[in-house]
Amino acid sequence: QFGLGFNSVYHVTDVPIFATGPHLVIFDPHQDKGLLGSDAAGAFFDVKKTAGLEDLLRPLTGVFGYDGKGGWSGGAGTLFRLPLRTRATAAKSAIKKQALGVDDVDREVVRPFARDLHRRLLFLRSVETIEVWRDDARVATARLGNVDAALRKKRRAIIDHVRAAMAAASRRRGPAPPVDDEPPRATLYHRAVDVSKVPRPLYELELDHGAGTERWLVGQHFGGAADAAFAADAAVRRAGLCALMPYAAAAARIDGGGATGRLYASLPTPVPTGLQGAMLDGRFELSRDRNALCVDTSGGDADGRRGADVLRAEWNTRLMGLAAEAYGRVVRAAQDRGGAVDALLPVKPATAFAPFADAVFSDLVDAAILTTTIGGRTTCG
Repeated sequence: QFGLGFNSVYHVTDVPIFATGPHLVIFDPHQDKGLLGSDAAGAFFDVKKTAGLEDLLRPLTGVFGYDGKGGWSGGAGTLFRLPLRTRATAAKSAIKKQALGVDDVDREVVRPFARDLHRRLLFLRSVETIEVWRDDARVATARLGNVDAALRKKRRAIIDHVRAAMAAASRRRGPAPPVDDEPPRATLYHRAVDVSKVPRPLYELELDHGAGTERWLVGQHFGGAADAAFAADAAVRRAGLCALMPYAAAAARIDGGGATGRLYASLPTPVPTGLQGAMLDGRFELSRDRNALCVDTSGGDADGRRGADVLRAEWNTRLMGLAAEAYGRVVRAAQDRGGAVDALLPVKPATAFAPFADAVFSDLVDAAILTTTIGGRTTCG
């Protein structure tokens, strides 16, 4: 799963470059730029200790506080440069033969990204402001309007708890030699973390998009022992799946405005959910182009083994259940705030999200949440 997002830069460039802290990093998949005086596929420089980088640093200097010498006006930062593939370089490229101009990227990348920019903040844990610029002109801005120390703590509650538990477990165990049938240390949370103690935060976000503000409720959820054990199962790891936390979240808009339901994987995906008002987030198994949920297309394994498609589908089903629990808490909290929640119910889900809708209604079956025509309330049952 990791790396696919970054690899998308090769749609527009052959030589991605980024400066981070005091370092400059260059990738050269064609191995023809003479980096480090050889056919290296990339190079990593300490800007403060390496001479001769002036031409590479000049386009970055003065952008978002970078001084071109490894220093940042804000103390630290990361800045990417994607030199666009020209007709000349496209003709020689073994990656992609399409040349792109600035206007092409503006139309196909920047403008689509800027649409609903504020909603990209829904499930991020640390980012509080996003700005989109072209040259010296700001195209769009989105920010959290209600940020304080308490909100920052809630947004990061699960990941900070898990990391602290894993660090403590690592200190207790000390260095351990790799064992073929043991999960990598990065997935040892299923042993290091007492899942019953992982927080399940619920919080309100005010998403400011310049022309106004939207109010949302977000609920995060963490799986139980069975979900964590599934993620670390040997068969799952051999298939290269689910090497992540059994985490999911859900959000609903509570200010009376509309919102088309979207599936997120930290950031929104193109996957249609058919859900009115419900945004779902999780470490879902997606197709390689991130345009669909992975489903079981195996037709069953003759030898009885669980194939990769089966495992992907099972993982997604588990996360749907976690997202449903989070969404149930969101709906109840929205009602407690005095709002009508009829519009938040997932009544027409896309086929792949029917398990989510079923789980939400099962959770809310005894809750008096529907507003009747006479102003009273009834149940979902």
